[in-house]
Amino acid sequence: MISKNKVIILTEGGSEIGLGHITRCLALYEAFKEYDLEPVLIVNGDKKVDEFLKNRNIQYKIENWIKNAKLMKDSILIIDSYLAPGKVYSTLKKNNNIVIVIDDYNRLQYNADIIVSPTIYGEFLNYKKHSNMLYLLGSKYIILRKEFWNIPSKKIDKDLKNIMITFGGEDVRNLTPKMLGLLKDMPYNFHVVIGRAFKDMTYISKYKGSNISFYFDLDTKDMLNLMLLSDVAISSCGLTLYELARVGVPTIGIVVAENQRLNAQYFQKFGFLVYAGEYKNNNLERNILESLEILNDYHERKLRSEIGKKLIDGLGAKRIVAEVVKYENSISRR
Repeated sequence: MISKNKVIILTEGGSEIGLGHITRCLALYEAFKEYDLEPVLIVNGDKKVDEFLKNRNIQYKIENWIKNAKLMKDSILIIDSYLAPGKVYSTLKKNNNIVIVIDDYNRLQYNADIIVSPTIYGEFLNYKKHSNMLYLLGSKYIILRKEFWNIPSKKIDKDLKNIMITFGGEDVRNLTPKMLGLLKDMPYNFHVVIGRAFKDMTYISKYKGSNISFYFDLDTKDMLNLMLLSDVAISSCGLTLYELARVGVPTIGIVVAENQRLNAQYFQKFGFLVYAGEYKNNNLERNILESLEILNDYHERKLRSEIGKKLIDGLGAKRIVAEVVKYENSISRR
């Protein structure tokens, strides 16, 4: 039996590296609460993290846990990091911790108990598998926020009317004004999501009009409702892309960071995503317009919507926690 406060979730985030890891960890936090466990979330980050977390009903700390790894003992540790070096995992493992790693691209040879690759391509990563480790790989283990676990069925309308534009919590490449400049005169309603970490919002008054609506700092439920309303989304290829697939919103994807390339590649390969290219692609605007032409077809949208919903059922976080609890119980009985 796991004691109530034994679970610690370790991650990173902030103004320079974004909030994606934290968002994913919050979903795991909620899944642990389903088992009446109250994790502590420890984030290696800055004041942006505090702004993001302070009004949530969670236990959290902002500290450099990478430097303090040797202080953590006898806990269940969930680690979602691109920054922690291999020796940190070894230190944590030596201190009688159960170590669960969230890994997106086979970053290291981890010293751990459980490896989770909660990605559409996790089963295709060439992990060097060890008999004493558990591997939870692929779409069954994709981690989505609680509001996306059980959702209404999305209806695909005959006509394309509503287009959602979303580039994460901060739009690191400032693509929102570029998209609005390109699309503003087209005969659609545009629903533009402005995250709480956006640095540039000077363009909002310029583009606000009868067919352009802005949504500021949406909570998860409102984000879900906006996806249910939208016929098509234009999005970066991070965590939001997984939520769009779960809902079944046909999506035009733009890669804004290196760690999004595999998402784009495999969502395109499986038939859900219309890929427009990387943010710095010279033909990006033309590709967006051509992608909209593709998705103007009702049957194309309906097909891609069904593919997305079949790929992701929303229950990955609960499956991961169930496996962690099962693993800890098996260790306790030895």
